[in-house]
Amino acid sequence: MYLYMERGVDMAVFKCKMCGAVLDEQNNETIVNCAYCGTQQMLPGVDIPSGFSDEAEVIRIKNHRDDIDKSNKKVKKYFWIAFASLAVLPTIPVIFSPLDYAMGEGFLGKLIGALFFCIAYSIAVVFISLPSLITSIVYIFANPKTPKTRKVISVFNVFSKIFLFSGIGFWSMTGLGGIVAVKDDLSFGFVFLLMAICNVGILIVSFMKKDYKY
Repeated sequence: MYLYMERGVDMAVFKCKMCGAVLDEQNNETIVNCAYCGTQQMLPGVDIPSGFSDEAEVIRIKNHRDDIDKSNKKVKKYFWIAFASLAVLPTIPVIFSPLDYAMGEGFLGKLIGALFFCIAYSIAVVFISLPSLITSIVYIFANPKTPKTRKVISVFNVFSKIFLFSGIGFWSMTGLGGIVAVKDDLSFGFVFLLMAICNVGILIVSFMKKDYKY
């Protein structure tokens, strides 16, 4: 490390320990990659955090967490897709239902009635799924970095999967029962089958999330 003056201000400039090139320090990072030789290293003068044996362990764990964070960004996107599907897909059979939800004359009245019913129904579907959604959201979007917080989040992981498995079983049986019992309006059964499918999607996403090992 050496110092140089720029407009009367002391600025620290760090050199690579392998090739001597100036390291580009950004966003107050303590671990950087040399732009010339590619060596990953802690900045000179930075203390090894407590609980770590050496610089190599600090770098290894940082890379491990960076990889998991990058992977989990995709998982969060997939969750919102599954969440949107839960709010939308189960309402589609309502549009094709033989029941009349018209709120006016002609085709426009039927369309407005169907859309109004779908919005109300989607709100109800999401509300019914709140236990699984809340526990899944906490687990998927949490980013625990200590063993204690990881244990807390693991509880939400367990509960979310219990709720999701229970929901899949319940909605599947209700949907199949509805198809058999209400043959004049199959949309009733398909609504619940689609709810089960959406819960499967959320369950798959929750299994895709990766947790820190260190």
